[in-house]
Amino acid sequence: MKRFNFITGERNSGKTRYLSSLSQNEEYDGVLTLSNTKEKVELFVYFFKSGEKVPLMKRDISGRYIANESTFKLVNEYILSIKSGRVILDECGKIELNKGGFYPSLIHFLNNKGIECYIAVRDSNLSSLIALLKLKDDEYNIIYV
Repeated sequence: MKRFNFITGERNSGKTRYLSSLSQNEEYDGVLTLSNTKEKVELFVYFFKSGEKVPLMKRDISGRYIANESTFKLVNEYILSIKSGRVILDECGKIELNKGGFYPSLIHFLNNKGIECYIAVRDSNLSSLIALLKLKDDEYNIIYV
């Protein structure tokens, strides 16, 4: 069984929508990254088991996202408490490639053979993320949306 499942596509291709459909199944745990507007001015992390929604990032006047580091810490603590099962992590990108953000959760997935993970990542970051995690071809699936 391939434990890593990368949901990939361009920006706004439906990665979160795909993961959201999986999250309706009680077998899955984890988090989704949601926005309250089409322009994605503010992003939230949604813990779909509890229904809790926590601010993650907000665009500043220049259009760059400013991260809420305490939310990354909260998500990582939550993911690290999961020892087995199917886990969704939405979304990994440049912050994780620089070993920030949800990076501790990715390492947790590597170290826990009982976890089957579903990770959203833009197609432009996919090969770099696979290289960072040092995954072999037989360890992951790629699902294009």
